Amino acid sequence: MTTTIACGLRRGAVTLALACVAARSAPAQTVTDSLAPFATRFFDTEVPLEITLTANFPALRTDRSADPAWRSATMEVVDGAQRRVIALRVRPRGVWRRKNCTMPPLRLNFARADVRGTPFEGLDRPRLVQFCDNTKRTAPYILQEYQLYRIYHLFTPMSFRARLAHVTYVDSGSTRPFARRWAFFLEEPAALEARTGTTAEPLRLGGDDLDPSARTLMGVFQYMIGNTDWSTMGLHNVAVFRRDSVFLPVPFDFDYSGAVNAHYAGVAPSVNIPNVRTRLYRGHCAPDSVFARTFAAFADRQPAIDSLYTDTIGRLLPEDVRRRTREYFAEFHRTIGDPARARRQIISRCLPNQ
Repeated sequence: MTTTIACGLRRGAVTLALACVAARSAPAQTVTDSLAPFATRFFDTEVPLEITLTANFPALRTDRSADPAWRSATMEVVDGAQRRVIALRVRPRGVWRRKNCTMPPLRLNFARADVRGTPFEGLDRPRLVQFCDNTKRTAPYILQEYQLYRIYHLFTPMSFRARLAHVTYVDSGSTRPFARRWAFFLEEPAALEARTGTTAEPLRLGGDDLDPSARTLMGVFQYMIGNTDWSTMGLHNVAVFRRDSVFLPVPFDFDYSGAVNAHYAGVAPSVNIPNVRTRLYRGHCAPDSVFARTFAAFADRQPAIDSLYTDTIGRLLPEDVRRRTREYFAEFHRTIGDPARARRQIISRCLPNQ
């Protein structure tokens, strides 16, 4: 099913009325890179990968440099009846996690020839989002964050896709695994460009620059998951893509959201809420008609969101985590279902478009 949505971009006193298409399923590809179809194919399935990642993890954990070195690694993947070993390079990424986590997020670097004919064909330098601490209480965090990428993709193809992996971690100085945890690969911007016919824009844009429907969808989604750790003007956990003259924001990094509720997650003092489970709308203002359409879209997709916590992937989460998350989202749906409450909690708190 596809739904046509009218999109507009306001630049100063000029409004360009344009049309865009938002689909629940992936749109027809506009291929700009010969590897893009393979990169897209990697994320077309939700079947988790079973992999073993071997690297010099002590060096990766302690590298705090601004431009960390690439280090040799291998990735063994179960591919049908075969086990394939792929050479690659890895380096740590992130700021807070590199200082505070026992395991930093990683940027992977695949050589084209080494991944040809493997499940990773078409990938270049994807992110591998993984655990912060190897403790029992952090075990659900990755699965919870992965679920949020699945939810956002229900609304728009302008979203980063993710694929789950069950990873066995081995330090290259030893033959014994030291952890076995869930992680996920995140779609690269170039692959999203090719899939959606857009171009990434490294611009710091205000609300007036962004498509009203897209920015409101993102703002309401961030409110639903209880996330205030983002900014379009600062390009903090938001990427911007352009289609013709329309600028479309795409959010990522949701581990500081109330839906994940990580023990290490906090809120900035300027936000002035007690904790990440307390919702605060941080999206830009839009006409009431845009908010109404957005609320209707969330109401329409409530059963689909709920089903993500009862399907095969959702059931990987502990039952109590699934129950609390669904209750948290049910509270959001009660808010958007009550016009007075929605205006008080969301519409009247929108940020000026400047």
